[in-house]
Amino acid sequence: MVLGRAETVSFNLSMKDRYTLEDTEKWTVTVDSRCDLRFAFLKIKPKAEKTFDLMLYYSTATQKI
Repeated sequence: MVLGRAETVSFNLSMKDRYTLEDTEKWTVTVDSRCDLRFAFLKIKPKAEKTFDLMLYYSTATQKI
C-alpha cells in the first residue's frame, strides 16, 4: 500500500482490532495519513461523478489530534 493511492487499506488501532477498506467499482479509498495503533485518516471518493468526498477519521481513545 502506498500513501495517497490504495486499492485495499488495512490498519490496526489496537493489538486486536484490524480495519480493512477496499476500493469498489464505484468508490476509491485513499490514505491521507496514518500511524498504526494511533490514527488513520481515509478519503472515500466516487470514481465517476465527483459530487462529494467522505473523510473518515479513526483514532484510539488515548490519542489527541
